[in-house]
Amino acid sequence: MKHASEHSLPLRAGKAGRPGVSGRHALRLAVAGALLTAAASAGAHHAPGHDDDHHHHHGHKQGHVHQHGLGTLDISQQGETLTVSFRSPLDSLIGFETEPANDQQRAQAKALLDQLQDADSVVQVPAAAQCAQQPPVINAPTLLDDDDEVDDHDDHDHDAGDHDDHDGGHDGDDHDHDHDHAADKDDHAHGHHADLAVTYTFTCKQPAAIDTLKVTAFGNWPRLKHIDAAVVNDQGQQAQRLEAGKAVIRWKAS
Repeated sequence: MKHASEHSLPLRAGKAGRPGVSGRHALRLAVAGALLTAAASAGAHHAPGHDDDHHHHHGHKQGHVHQHGLGTLDISQQGETLTVSFRSPLDSLIGFETEPANDQQRAQAKALLDQLQDADSVVQVPAAAQCAQQPPVINAPTLLDDDDEVDDHDDHDHDAGDHDDHDGGHDGDDHDHDHDHAADKDDHAHGHHADLAVTYTFTCKQPAAIDTLKVTAFGNWPRLKHIDAAVVNDQGQQAQRLEAGKAVIRWKAS
């Protein structure tokens, strides 16, 4: 895959976002999301090998269903701009969904994040389209350091009134913090479910040359069994359910 820059590509933690889209492009992405939700709802009962313990509704963006083995692709093309957003439970990519607990898991997490720098790890765009990949946006709070949240928390503590006011409410603050930590521990005790999301943006010199997209994610992550794909482009909109033996996205709506 041709990159727009030879420099290392940045990782971003926090809420997932799509970089630099126009109003019309944003509308296309919203429609794609609606298609994706419909595809996920229609196919949720057909993914084999998943019991109730692995099927969780968490209110993710676009009505995303946290189901082990099931990922999503949200694809939008407008003129020379192609955007590909991939989302999957972490378990389907590296076999665990908590913060890395040992050197082996830390190495797995680093290898995954390095692999995702190149969009070819998820999907291949035809070379004839002459697409240059921009730096990806990766959202994986479980794997990435979240220093910004820590800084914001510290700022909040120092800005919360004068010294006397702070002392006066200190017991309540301690109670709130203790409650938060207890809630976090309780979440882990009942099972922690985390997703990874990555968005790739391409600038294509020959967008008309895009006729199909080959999904490579299945070969890289065997635990991933199905992907619900939604496509909105200059030729229409569509939704498909993909699997290892059926991993090519049609570019024209049938």
